[in-house]
Amino acid sequence: MGNNIEKGKRFVSAVISRLSPGGIQDWLSVLLVFLTLMVAALSLEQAHWVSSSLSLIQTLIFAVLASYLMIILRLRNKVTFYWTLVLGLLVMIWKSSSTVQRAEGQWALNAWWHSISSSLPSQNSLYFGMFLILVTWLIACLSIWFVLKKRNVWVTVSLGAVMLLFNLSNLPNNYYYFLPLYIFVALLLIFQVNLAKQNDMTNRRRGVKPLHTTIYLVVAVFFVALLVVSVAWVSPQPPLSQIGVKFNTSSMHNVDPKKNWFNIFSNVQDKWPWVESKNENQLLFTAGQNESETILYLITSDKPVYLLTRRYDTYNAWGWTSNPTVDKSVSAGTALTENTPATPTQPLNFSVENRAKSDVVLTTGQFVSADIPVTLKAMPPNPDNAAQVGDVMAVTSPWVISPYQRYNVVNSVPLFTPEQLSAVYGVFPDLIAQQYLQLPDDFPYNVKNLSQDLVKNANTEYAKLMAIKKYLNTLEYDRKGSVPSVGEDAVAQFLYSTKKGNCVNFASAMVTMLRSVGIPARFCTGYLHGDYDKKTGTYIVRGKQAHAWAEVYFPGYGWIQVETTPDTGVNTSSDTSLDTATFNFTDELPIQIPDDINPDDLGPFPVIASTPVHHTSVIWIYLSVFGGLVLAIAATRKVFDVKVGRLVKVNNPSEAYARMCYLASFSKAGPAAQETPLEYAKRLGSVFTYRSEAIDNITRSYAGVRYSPRKELTEENEKNKLKESWKEVCHTLINRRLQARKWFLVRWLWHPKQ
Repeated sequence: MGNNIEKGKRFVSAVISRLSPGGIQDWLSVLLVFLTLMVAALSLEQAHWVSSSLSLIQTLIFAVLASYLMIILRLRNKVTFYWTLVLGLLVMIWKSSSTVQRAEGQWALNAWWHSISSSLPSQNSLYFGMFLILVTWLIACLSIWFVLKKRNVWVTVSLGAVMLLFNLSNLPNNYYYFLPLYIFVALLLIFQVNLAKQNDMTNRRRGVKPLHTTIYLVVAVFFVALLVVSVAWVSPQPPLSQIGVKFNTSSMHNVDPKKNWFNIFSNVQDKWPWVESKNENQLLFTAGQNESETILYLITSDKPVYLLTRRYDTYNAWGWTSNPTVDKSVSAGTALTENTPATPTQPLNFSVENRAKSDVVLTTGQFVSADIPVTLKAMPPNPDNAAQVGDVMAVTSPWVISPYQRYNVVNSVPLFTPEQLSAVYGVFPDLIAQQYLQLPDDFPYNVKNLSQDLVKNANTEYAKLMAIKKYLNTLEYDRKGSVPSVGEDAVAQFLYSTKKGNCVNFASAMVTMLRSVGIPARFCTGYLHGDYDKKTGTYIVRGKQAHAWAEVYFPGYGWIQVETTPDTGVNTSSDTSLDTATFNFTDELPIQIPDDINPDDLGPFPVIASTPVHHTSVIWIYLSVFGGLVLAIAATRKVFDVKVGRLVKVNNPSEAYARMCYLASFSKAGPAAQETPLEYAKRLGSVFTYRSEAIDNITRSYAGVRYSPRKELTEENEKNKLKESWKEVCHTLINRRLQARKWFLVRWLWHPKQ
């Protein structure tokens, strides 16, 4: 009975030894590799790039188990490589087929094959899912192999970090928590693998390290990692969008898929809204009202402003368009002064932080400059002055402005009082009259007649404007708007049939009615100022705050913004936070000179942004801190290398023996007063058995020059043997010295040569 029990114990011990050649250290390494990569894989899963049913965690589990099994079976590297690829392809097919929708009774594999065979990689997001599965599998297998076979942790940490940052740089900042979580687990893995490496060397040389030392190191590692992550958590969020590891998704939707059939990213749903200037080339009355709660911009401004995206000059029964424009590139900080009116103006500046991908640059009033390069969509210049910039219809960026990027815009607005505008009579420049009095040939006469009846008692341009505005204020505001019937003119239907509409209807009516009575006007689109957030001091602009208004030309003052939509009675003074901001509608922004300003004291508009405004990107702060940390570690290692290098260099046996006794004394293994050198060498050699031969060689060389007429070594081979022996003993004694608790950090940063 006893023999059977002993055999059973030996069998279990053999099985455990076979399953874990490195003992508990290997199992702990595998667990931490899995946890490290799991954070990166989980961030990809939570983003739902392909399908909510795509499980990268399951792929990771199978990859870790398969690679660990191949290692304990001691397969040759070439065989392991082929098996890894074959199993990875099978898992990729299996997991991706589970995400495909299939008909009742249809096999998952059949549905998968039909899906990939009937579409190009650029047309089917399933290919991107297969790519994620295969990448996850290969990274996990490589990580396990390097950690267990080479004790190399940096392959795991680097590949996992690339996968995580690639994902987070394409997501909003509310996914940021994955980064400190990854840092925490990765630090645990780094420390654990280095601990395993030291234990391997300890086991080969002097037996197993005491359990209390291992426990101390594990606890220390845990709290160091916790401290680092705590600092990362409370520090400002890094601008991951600036790292540059992005992939194009919705930006490819206008590209012929046959030309980029291999681009597996082109059909992946982007996580950011897009605001593209080319989509605003025309405005259709049939387009629905934007009801999106998505935050598009954060505006920092001293006062609420209208945010202009596009101006239109050509009216049609179905919508608005603009005449062909010319592009004019303007470098950062370059100010436009050619079109600035001679009358008093006021600078109106604001800062924009994008929360969408956009090439639209928000402006207001007269654009002056920006601290980023821009492209002006302008009307052709006056033939008599080709150097002058024509009317700016839109301002765009030459490239896409990414989320969380900021830019500053300098604008000017005319200063006036109602009394001053009332004194202006309508004598308009020829170019203004030709371009902004346009109406279709079939424009309804009843609208023209109504407009003329409204202004028959008005003698000035301002009086005519206010008469039409007063009439429009009697109509009902309806956010859904008035959509024209087929063949009907939108303005006529709004004024005579529905008698209710949204901002587009009111602004269109105002512009066309003003043109009907000979006043130049144009149609503008953009956004309301947004909702003020006390916490951030910014105005939050959401998609549903898209707005339309009119600009009216007053000789001597230029273009003046006019709110055409009547007040809806909604309270506009609410203080809302970034998370709870709701739509607020305003009647009219102040466009008059403040009461405390005398118009006669105002001179011409000063150019306040003639030089570029430079910003320090937050990413450089992180890179500087990281670079400083790397330099500090490198400097520390260099200092220890220099000091140890000097200690290793000896010129005679007496110097080598003295230094050996000095270093050994730190480990309480120094020579006793009654010991001879040979006796001490024997005792020290019993402590460092794997260096006993080198210790004996140093001691005999010392005794030979100390107690004989020969005072130095004469043979070259004796000198070389002494130097090699001392180098081995020196590094061993330093390594023993660093095992003390107070040298824990140094032992992690620097390792003596073995």
